[in-house]
Amino acid sequence: GLELQPAAPLLSRSTRADMWRAVARRERDVFGARGGDAFDGLWPEDVAYLVNEVYGRRCAKTASSLGGRAALVLTRWRADRPAAVDNAILLTKREAEEHDTAGSTEAVPAEAAAAIEA
Repeated sequence: GLELQPAAPLLSRSTRADMWRAVARRERDVFGARGGDAFDGLWPEDVAYLVNEVYGRRCAKTASSLGGRAALVLTRWRADRPAAVDNAILLTKREAEEHDTAGSTEAVPAEAAAAIEA
């Protein structure tokens, strides 16, 4: 018969909460969002959806996987809009810092950028 491949496990509640808090911190520290502003467009459930379903638990630029050597974080895709389901990208922490500093989507491979824009 067919060999079944195990599905990637869902994010644990604590990992989801940690990643959500990291987005909120990044919104405040990098983009200057204040108070509730950091939480308006992205909820913990959205984090789980983005990480598991949209990005397949992999960095959009390097394909590093969640739980690997490099920590993965969500950050804004377009710096001029707040983090939201339609404006978030999963990157390694280093790649996210470069992406946020550049303020541009050009550093992401064209194939990934096209998928994010879709």
